[in-house]
Amino acid sequence: MGVLADSIEGIGPSSETKLNNAGIQTLNDLRSMDIQDIHQQSGISVGRLQSWQNMALLQQVNGVDKEYAEGLVRSGVTTLTALANTVPDTILQHLTEMHNNNIIPSVPTRADVDSWQAQATALLRPNEQQPSNLATEVDVVWECMTCRGMRNYYEQDGHPCKWFHQYGPYHAYDVADEESLKDPQGYLSAHYAGRRYQIPELLSGCRKAPIMSVGLNPNLRAADPRHKDRIYPYLDSVQQYAKHFRYRTNYKYSIEDTCYQQHLDANADDAVFQMGEYVDMNKEYVSMYNEYNTILNTFQQRIGIAGSNLELGEDVSYYNFVACHSPRWDMEPDEEDGIVQECFHKRAYFRRQLTQSMPKVIILFGKPIMEAFVGFFENDFNQANIPDSNQSFTTILQNNNYIMTIDTNRIRVIFSPHPTGARPYYINTGALDHIVEALKEEYNAGNLQYDDAIKHLKRSEGSCQYCSNDLFFVGYCPYGKN
Repeated sequence: MGVLADSIEGIGPSSETKLNNAGIQTLNDLRSMDIQDIHQQSGISVGRLQSWQNMALLQQVNGVDKEYAEGLVRSGVTTLTALANTVPDTILQHLTEMHNNNIIPSVPTRADVDSWQAQATALLRPNEQQPSNLATEVDVVWECMTCRGMRNYYEQDGHPCKWFHQYGPYHAYDVADEESLKDPQGYLSAHYAGRRYQIPELLSGCRKAPIMSVGLNPNLRAADPRHKDRIYPYLDSVQQYAKHFRYRTNYKYSIEDTCYQQHLDANADDAVFQMGEYVDMNKEYVSMYNEYNTILNTFQQRIGIAGSNLELGEDVSYYNFVACHSPRWDMEPDEEDGIVQECFHKRAYFRRQLTQSMPKVIILFGKPIMEAFVGFFENDFNQANIPDSNQSFTTILQNNNYIMTIDTNRIRVIFSPHPTGARPYYINTGALDHIVEALKEEYNAGNLQYDDAIKHLKRSEGSCQYCSNDLFFVGYCPYGKN
């Protein structure tokens, strides 16, 4: 075998020949290669090239050999910065799991990991001082996944986010192929990743979608003991994590029923799977998310657009004030305040992403999110027409011309009853018509614009590096933003 095949897991003779023909002969060549250029020359996927480059970069550290480099990358430790900053016990936990599943031949000692981290710190180059040099939309990915990556983060005594651990862990999957994140079929197969605590959620959809919907927090669907078959993502790289939330639309996953029943264990009162085995998963379409497509379909009919592709994820993104899951806010006031302070104020995931996305329209469903949103952004609203959560939605919808300004950017804000949680009220108030009418007004005023060339609404102003940057590659932007 050649130099590269001997040093990097996953490179065989055929791949090495392709790399050699593209000018990649050594580990240093692999470390410094232009991934897009080598992808075009060799035909090797961007994802594989990125993984191999990450493994080569990590092997600059003495003691990180071929197997350990693979184990680190599969654990989400993909850069020297991540190696230097990840909690040592977290690294050991992952590598131990991989050894137990015969993925790597041995487990390092704590002294080994301490040495790796010291070396990584010394090796960091100025342009690798992440995340300080990252664009906001990329920085948020890095930091939010770190909350997931540092497994003991939620377990610290006295930390407000420890509250969420009473609801887990749950069945988890890791995609076998990154392209399957856009799989159009009714289910897909994925690697079983054990029972895990859920990951924090990013903005779902295009970062420059002109319409954004905002909620309080993601719904922890499996808190209901009747739904033990639900399964959640536990992705092993920043790239997969970013791609998942770029392309996720109106569904989540459960384990396919036959697959679940075949693994049912009477002693455990649940299905039992082996780490790494394939599981078949069903897409469970979320009624709330389907409502967005109903709104978009009605909107395109009202403005007379024929043959458009308006859809959730592309024309409407959706986000939350707090990135952590919760079945309901059934907690003491000081617990709730601690979580909000940690996620919304201190880490500011939502506020930072809102500033970068800068949508033309924001839609909020339900009084709780209205109260929270107006409470924080009250000074940014047109003071002649400030939303009042004490009013009925009948009044609010009739006066649904609320305008806020952030950094000189005008945003129309639409408030509505919740279309699934308060379905009768949503219907009786004619909320759908009011929402669509407000969107139509923005369209007629030129604030929302349709691009017939791409069959979608035009993107909001400003740059976006989310899909292609120095940290990960999701894909080429169809809207010309990167």
